[in-house]
Amino acid sequence: DGEDHRPSTVRVRLSSGSETDTLYRCPLPPTLQDLVSLRELKLTVRAGEHALDRPITWVHTSEFADPARFLEGGELLLTTGQFLNRIGLRPHAYVQRLADAGVSGLGFGIGLPHEHIPDRLVDAAREVGLPLLEVPLEIPFIAISKAVSRALAAEEYAAVKRTYEAQQALTRAAVAGEGFAALIRQLAHRLDAWAVLLDQAGAVVHAAPPSARDRLSELGGEVDRLRAARA
Repeated sequence: DGEDHRPSTVRVRLSSGSETDTLYRCPLPPTLQDLVSLRELKLTVRAGEHALDRPITWVHTSEFADPARFLEGGELLLTTGQFLNRIGLRPHAYVQRLADAGVSGLGFGIGLPHEHIPDRLVDAAREVGLPLLEVPLEIPFIAISKAVSRALAAEEYAAVKRTYEAQQALTRAAVAGEGFAALIRQLAHRLDAWAVLLDQAGAVVHAAPPSARDRLSELGGEVDRLRAARA
């Protein structure tokens, strides 16, 4: 569908007073495109080329014809398709169940027992819009799992590091000579967005950039919610 399915990279909430209440940098999991780009995995995209920006939250292996109940969404599901020879099994229904379960994509290992991905499965994946990756026989599924696990661990570490650095920068700005004005500028810089500090009456005390004052109306609902929570 061409949309970026990654979670929001930053969530920040400021109290109606002067303190920074929460600063959290969400990890960005690897995408299918990131995985395909690893040459050592030798993955081939057979369907869903338009949706390779989908994030992979985990890797799961299953040979069940209906693994949906074991999925949480966001997984790259790996299979060798042992169930495809069952009488009455419809590849389209299988792919649709995976899509409904929210998987990021399907990785199909060829060579055991299928020499290539069955055309019916490829057609079904294209029709549903589910990314389908061909995994060559010489690439064990555990190699894919390890690649995703390493990427997730690296991003989580980077997220913690970014959060620590941002907190340190905000603390330095808060205790600097300019006080809250510097804090709001630093916050806007770290978020690559605009930021405002309001007083208890809802008036703008500081804004970064200065033009952010004109966007106060966009915060009306959130300001009302915070006031109600503190009442």
